[in-house]
Amino acid sequence: MGANTITGIGQVIPVAEYKIHEYFKQLSALDNDIALLVLQKNVKYETTVKKTLLVEPEIAIRENTNLLVAGWGGGTQLPMNYINLLLQLGAVVLKRSECVQYYGQLMTPSNFCVRYTTDHFLTDNGGGAMFDDLLVGILSVGEIKTDIRFNTAIVTNVSYFHRWITLNSKRFLKKYCIVQDKPNISLK
Repeated sequence: MGANTITGIGQVIPVAEYKIHEYFKQLSALDNDIALLVLQKNVKYETTVKKTLLVEPEIAIRENTNLLVAGWGGGTQLPMNYINLLLQLGAVVLKRSECVQYYGQLMTPSNFCVRYTTDHFLTDNGGGAMFDDLLVGILSVGEIKTDIRFNTAIVTNVSYFHRWITLNSKRFLKKYCIVQDKPNISLK
């Protein structure tokens, strides 16, 4: 974490445990494509490592909404000096009917799709899709050329999983974190 190159110096923290969604791949290969990680030690927040806020539950991401998607570069169109760099690119949320036209049964209630220019490819599945300072999506699959003018990608809808994220985060907190009792304060 915190490096903008694959070979750069950043925080490397081993994973203590992970939780894959119980119904991953239920309706399609990308349905319920989400997991939570518990790290073995705390993340150090600094200028290159920041907390993100989750989007609220049951928020619909409207078509034509502009998002910023981050991930490692890839694809044959990128110059070699960009291949190992962390990239951010703008993407636009597409109509569900257009997504279904491109992806068919891969589109489920748990995801949405975005369009982005052909300058770069999104190859880092798991990269965040941000709206302002909110994490609204996680890249499920990128680098699919659907048109000569642009690429599309499927993004897991974080709002759809808000309850699942909250429930499983609480379970992990109970298992791995020390919760200090609050002192009893009585008002007389």
